[in-house]
Amino acid sequence: MNEGLDVIVCAYCGRLIRNTPTANISYAQVPYPHDDGYGYCRECGGDPTVPTDDHSIAALKKRLGSMAISFYEARFEVLRQALSPSNAAKFEAMSYAKKIALVTRLVEQGTMI
Repeated sequence: MNEGLDVIVCAYCGRLIRNTPTANISYAQVPYPHDDGYGYCRECGGDPTVPTDDHSIAALKKRLGSMAISFYEARFEVLRQALSPSNAAKFEAMSYAKKIALVTRLVEQGTMI
């Protein structure tokens, strides 16, 4: 899909992006996960070119993209509300990456959607 289109719309943020492998993270995926004229920009879908040796929260957020960050942070709030005060304190003491790993594990187990 999107063959012959030079510019498409990010399906998440609505920004116009080039239909290239460097701008559209969905470029050349088969089957193509979007309607014609749509894709995902690197800011929304994540940027795999961010060095993995940079463990800062900013680098992690850039690697994951705003779609994933929205997904995880919404679940952080659900966890905060469900945990006892002592477990909530332990959760808050975790690094951002460990919180993401925990939510990922809960989703994979089917405990959280």
